[in-house]
Amino acid sequence: MIYLLLDQFFPLTCLLCRLPSPHPLAICLTCRQLISHDDSFADRFDDTDYPIRYLSAYQSPVKELIQRGKFQDNLAVFKVLGQLLAQQIETQGFDPELVIIPVPLHNNKLLTRGYNQANEIALPLAKQLSLQINNNCVIRVQEAKTQHFLSKKQRMANAQQLFQIKATVPKKVAVVDDVFTTGATMSSITACLKNAGVELIEVWIIARTLKQS
Repeated sequence: MIYLLLDQFFPLTCLLCRLPSPHPLAICLTCRQLISHDDSFADRFDDTDYPIRYLSAYQSPVKELIQRGKFQDNLAVFKVLGQLLAQQIETQGFDPELVIIPVPLHNNKLLTRGYNQANEIALPLAKQLSLQINNNCVIRVQEAKTQHFLSKKQRMANAQQLFQIKATVPKKVAVVDDVFTTGATMSSITACLKNAGVELIEVWIIARTLKQS
């Protein structure tokens, strides 16, 4: 009864169109169709040493949702996007022995922001897929410069030796973050994990950007 009353007086609204939505993920079915995964984007990215699973290209409407989450501190956005990514991974199939590692923030940035968006995405992933999260084995030891306006070459240089192993690493991991741009941050953390003995690495992200020219 209480839930019926809450739905009546405080109905769910879609995060995109703002219209009432009965969908439990807070994105109506119409807007959900706008969030598409297109494998044709795969050949537009540099090769990597690890498989990448992603929800969408970094374009509207996912781009606006991520920016709303990061710059307006709307954590509900990351929960919804994490749930949508979990649905996709569950459909594709995954190794149940994977341990989720959210890309860590430097302590200074974490204190300033108050949260790590990668961890906010990881929480619904872990819950829906029944996986563990490990926030202790790897830390960020250098505070990365703001990368939004940097070139690919600058991002790669910026990402060198950003991370350090602090505890025993799992054998199989899924590294989680919000956006994959040049791959500089992922290359740094995956190399760190691989050198520490991780045998299987996957990268799970919300969005991939188009290859920069």
